[in-house]
Amino acid sequence: MISPLWSASLCGGDFLEDVGETGKTLRLAPGARVPSADTVGRAIKELATDSIEYTSKAGNTYAFNPCEKLNGLLLDVTMQLGLLKRGQVVVGERYVYRCILTDDWEHTEKEIIELYNKRGGREKDFDVLNNDFMWKHLPCSWMKENAVFMILMAMRKNFYTYLIAKLAALFFGLRPTSRAKNFVYHFITVPAKWVRRSRTWQINFYTDRPYDKLQFQ
Repeated sequence: MISPLWSASLCGGDFLEDVGETGKTLRLAPGARVPSADTVGRAIKELATDSIEYTSKAGNTYAFNPCEKLNGLLLDVTMQLGLLKRGQVVVGERYVYRCILTDDWEHTEKEIIELYNKRGGREKDFDVLNNDFMWKHLPCSWMKENAVFMILMAMRKNFYTYLIAKLAALFFGLRPTSRAKNFVYHFITVPAKWVRRSRTWQINFYTDRPYDKLQFQ
């Protein structure tokens, strides 16, 4: 269920329905079984958990969805990939001087600056998730189901971050900061054909790109 969804996002898809279009190509692989977009949508709904509602003193009701198990899996995967470590402090690479206006009198100047620096990094993440990993077009009508979708795609984004760092060392035109569109152009779009040799199916790539040198641990 997750694999075709992630494949669609890395082939330029913007909507859950694009799983069906990507599946037409994925099904060409010998023995491949690719679910439809409707099947993926039903699986997302099955993973949903109830939202938590909070009523303010003014009588306004707010809801949020922690989706604890999937969020925990997202954190575990991120740490396994080495993208996040316990106690890690993230440091942005160049200095940019800005003036911060705040009414926070409890924290030190250093603490306030570090807080706002983190915010800038997260806004960049939201931009990537919105435009490269389908967050802009949520597929479901209810928050609890969309929460599942968003976490799954955030997980895909972290795998992509790990993958693109490896590929950038081998493929010309790719950098560790390359966005999905550049990745599709330099890695995904290549002529290939499944052939049967020695009683096994093998895929031939008709390109000089170094796919044969890819190794992951």
